Formats: sequence, C-alpha cells, structure tokens
Amino acid sequence: MQELKVDTNLIKRLKIITRKLVDSIFLGNYMSVFRGRGLEFDGYREYTSNDDVRLIDWKASARSNKLLVKEFVEERNLNIFFLVDISSKMIFGSIDKLKYEYVNDLVATLGYVGIASNDNIGLALFNDRIRGSLPPGSGLRQFQAFLKLLSNLSLYGDGYNLSSALDFVMKFLKKRSLVIIISDFIELDPEWEEHMKIISKKFDVICIMIRDPRDRHLPDNVGEIILGDSLSSRQLLIDPKEIRQQYETYVRQQEDYLKNFFIKSDIDFLALETDQDFIPELVRLFRLRERRWS
Repeated sequence: MQELKVDTNLIKRLKIITRKLVDSIFLGNYMSVFRGRGLEFDGYREYTSNDDVRLIDWKASARSNKLLVKEFVEERNLNIFFLVDISSKMIFGSIDKLKYEYVNDLVATLGYVGIASNDNIGLALFNDRIRGSLPPGSGLRQFQAFLKLLSNLSLYGDGYNLSSALDFVMKFLKKRSLVIIISDFIELDPEWEEHMKIISKKFDVICIMIRDPRDRHLPDNVGEIILGDSLSSRQLLIDPKEIRQQYETYVRQQEDYLKNFFIKSDIDFLALETDQDFIPELVRLFRLRERRWS
C-alpha cells in the first residue's frame, strides 16, 4: 500500500479549489433541487374544493366528523451527510490524481455549496470500520472541521466494509437527511445490498461511484505486469493482452448491475472517472432530480 503523509497544505488547497469550482450556475442548480425539498408535518385544517383529495387524512377526518387535510411546512435547513470510502482501494491512480484526491475535491465542493446555502453538512470516513465522523452542522467553523477530518490522511487505508458503514449511518443520523455515499464500489461485502435498501427507505440517498481509468481498462503494449490486491498481500503476474476483453466485460457487467440495483432501490446514481470534470455531471444529476420531482 502506498504510504500517506499528512499534507499540511491540503485544507488550504481544498478551500481554493471549492471557490474556483463553485460558480453561480452550479449553486443555483443545487438550491433549486435540494433547498426546500424537506417537508415537516405542521397540523390539520378543513378540506376545501381547491385541495388535492390525496392530502385528506381519512383517519383524522373520521375522528372529527369532517374532512381534514394535512399541512406541511418546508424545513429551513437540509441535512447533508457524506459517507466517504477511504480504504486502500482509493489510494490508487494511473493519472496525476489518485482516487481519494479526486473524492476530496468533490466532497469539499459539495460541502462548500451546502454551507453557502445555509444547510447542515456532516461527514463519516470509512474503510472496514468508521475512522472518523462529524455530526451535521452549519457555518464556517463546521466547514473548517469538515475539511480537517476529510484531509486527515493518517486515517486512510486498510480494508473495506460498506455494510458496517451503512449500519453506522442508520444509528448516527437521527433526523431526515440527504446521504451522499462516495466509493468505487469494488470488493463489496455480501450483505451490502440489504443494508442499502434499508437506508434508502429512511433517507434520500445518492451514490457516487468513482473509478480510475485502470479500474475499467487494462494498459496497452506494456508486456507482463504484476497486479496486487489492495486489500491483501496477494499478487498475480498477467499479460494484459490475454485477459483485457474478459476484464473489461466483467467491469461493464458489474457497473451495469450496480446501476440497475440503485434504480430499483430509488437511489440516485452517478458514475465518475478521475480524468473527468465532475461539475457538469453533478449539474446534470441535479437537473434530472428536478425534472423527476416537478
């Protein structure tokens, strides 16, 4: 595994990146989709002919002998909670940016937008267990703590267990939240699907898959290479030409399976590659969510 050292300039770099990446278009798309989507029950009032009949609470109406509809008010703040994979698999890259570096830029950007919109942001880092967590909060001090935890590279590495991380979120978050799960979704444990279905029933969930180009395609014209398992000490000598087609077919099937699972579970899914600008893809996701809810 590649050794990581704490980068004392990382927090400063992330602050600069977020301010450069977040423009009025991106912020506007965020606010139009996420702000005011949370609703809290505020009470009952008598039904009028202008009301949607689907709002009638028939049990409450039977008790009062008159038709009553539920009234809701918008939540003032949205809770956004990031669950971020920091396992050894993320300390990998075939281009100038490792997967975890790409993730840090992405998470810092979304966190900054949340704070700028007066929302609450929180964070948990996980590998085979939760390595650090921050309850949702608002304001610049919260963003500072958010970046400090995200940039603590001494926590990064080791194994991977998505199920235990999802179980933690279920217990950790007490109120309605948007949960954004960021991982490469490689080497998933057998129970992850059941845990994901459970969490999607309690929270609004977005899963963002981060892949390096080498996660999808083997290199060309390099001769034999040694592949190492980032979660163990196993190594294998291969000739990429002999297994390239089989490897890429397997990857496509795995990614298609993930996409279909998330769709069936009413979970928004976004696939990103580390050589890709994530801002346009996030805007596209925001607009898809807006069209679905309009």
